[in-house]
Amino acid sequence: MDRLGYDVRERLAVVARTPQRRAALRELGLGDADLRRLVRRGALRHHHGRYVDGRLDEQLAAIACAHAAYPGSVVSHFSAARTSSYGVPA
Repeated sequence: MDRLGYDVRERLAVVARTPQRRAALRELGLGDADLRRLVRRGALRHHHGRYVDGRLDEQLAAIACAHAAYPGSVVSHFSAARTSSYGVPA
């Protein structure tokens, strides 16, 4: 995130707590190259067309992004068991 302006970094830190679409991040001032770089460096994770904070566990990030992309969907099997162990409703 070293190439991003301070204001963009602050806003990104807030909005990336929940899965965001590319368009929403573009409105913050991020370009496609910025998004690719942030994913490559692990600052963001990308699943199901959504971006979320890279510090989030890989599997939880995938579940959160899937739920954001497909509201009302459910997780099952190992994903559901792992999610409930973190206290996140499945």
